[in-house]
Amino acid sequence: MDSFFELCAIILTLPILWTLFLAGYIVCIPLFLLRWAFGKLTLILHPSWAGMLSDKDILFAEDPACPNPKPHSILLGYTTIEGNPTLAEIQERYLNDVILSKNSQTGKLNYPKFQQYYEYWFGYSFWKWEESFSIEKHIRLMEGTEDGKVVTEETLLSLLSPLANKPFKPKLSPWEYLYVPKYLPKDSTTPIGVLIKRIHHGIGDGYSILKSVVSYACGDTLDKLIPLARKSPSMTFAGKHNHQIAKYIMLTSNFVSTVNSLLTMPYYFIKHMATIDINAWFLPRSQLSRKCHLGITRKIPLHLVKQISRERGVSFSAILFSVAGGGVGRLFRKKYPDGVVKVPDVMQCFTPFPRPGHPNNKMVNHFTTALIKIFPGITSPVERLLKSEADLNNMKKSSFPISSHIMMSILAAFPVWYVRLIGANWFATTIVSNFPGPREYISYFRKYKISDMVFWTPHLNGSAGIGIGMLTYGESLRFALNVDSAILPTQKDVDDLCAYIEDELHSLLPPTNKSDENQNKISEKKKSIESRSSVSELRLRSVS
Repeated sequence: MDSFFELCAIILTLPILWTLFLAGYIVCIPLFLLRWAFGKLTLILHPSWAGMLSDKDILFAEDPACPNPKPHSILLGYTTIEGNPTLAEIQERYLNDVILSKNSQTGKLNYPKFQQYYEYWFGYSFWKWEESFSIEKHIRLMEGTEDGKVVTEETLLSLLSPLANKPFKPKLSPWEYLYVPKYLPKDSTTPIGVLIKRIHHGIGDGYSILKSVVSYACGDTLDKLIPLARKSPSMTFAGKHNHQIAKYIMLTSNFVSTVNSLLTMPYYFIKHMATIDINAWFLPRSQLSRKCHLGITRKIPLHLVKQISRERGVSFSAILFSVAGGGVGRLFRKKYPDGVVKVPDVMQCFTPFPRPGHPNNKMVNHFTTALIKIFPGITSPVERLLKSEADLNNMKKSSFPISSHIMMSILAAFPVWYVRLIGANWFATTIVSNFPGPREYISYFRKYKISDMVFWTPHLNGSAGIGIGMLTYGESLRFALNVDSAILPTQKDVDDLCAYIEDELHSLLPPTNKSDENQNKISEKKKSIESRSSVSELRLRSVS
């Protein structure tokens, strides 16, 4: 019934919404021309500049890396290193293997942004070269560890927390790697090294950073990374069999998908953007402190997640979003046991969504966005899991990611002050990043094994005060939480949330002696929940 009413709404609002959509795009044409003119003008007036920022980079460059007292778009993470390399060796190898690496065909630098910073000129963002690049300014010892003392996991997190919103130095490319020579993980008695990475999102996305590490810092092949976006099943079928009927299916499905996306794109975009979270953790950005507490779960074996996926018949991502929602719900009930503060039924997550063709050997922002829901109000782990699966399937078929991609490209035509105002997130409580890391262990400079990877998601521009990073590496998975202190005022709150997420995942493990009858009940429950969910009739080709 919900699907029928939604279809009626699409048909009735289609002419009005598309008229407004096209009118808005036409209005933007002079702005695109003005941006183009400023880009050409800088070639004459400022030939030493490196050029304008791309459309996706601009969305993050609205956040000044300096002198902004509390930047909100910093990608923060670390890798643990076995073998104790020296700081001098890390500096030398990164300089030669990454910073100065060149494309073998063009002879140009692969990563020029590592030597560039951005500034504003007449409201537009431009890359400028550092006057005197020095690797020692970007890769150095972590402050407070110069005396060689051993740093524990708790101490490391306390050192990292201020870095999530610490400004970069002026006139320098907004990135730095901080080395801790002696770090003692909880599960070890032997100190190892830690390389902390701090990179402003304006330089590139997390997948670009990961590729630079795998390809150049480690000298390994990218086939160790799982592709983020794949071709559609019809495309794969046609490629394998080369039958005329397969080609016909591919062309027909792509044509229908494109037409459906174009027709319903304005409706779904406005529908999602107009859905605003209402809960105790969704604060106006003026109330956020921009001081955070960081937390990480223990290593979660991937085979457990795969077992749940296989036994429950759901996707890998659905499990991760489901247990995140379960952990949030349990912390709500613990903090507010009297029920004065209501546990939210639904909480929205502003999430990067993969786009095919992510380029190699470049630092870029190459993605669109989606709004994924978590369900803290559902106490049953299985019911919540199936609800998450249905929601993810709906979003994959929705036209929202493609409309979001178009809107982000349109925003690039505007001056940075307008991007800062209009491009803010005013509807989602959390920012969630979920992508797979290398499926095998890799080694820095082919000799220092990377034993662990952790990645925190920034809060970005807007009202989100919670960042959840989900990164797999080797045979394990970690959740990394970045929570504003205005939402969770103590480190213990964040540690409890990490523990609840771990516990929620283990609660999904099916009993070894479950009967076929119980499995049938689960399948029936899944069908029931999916039938109640609003299913879009679109299929987005780039994320199918």
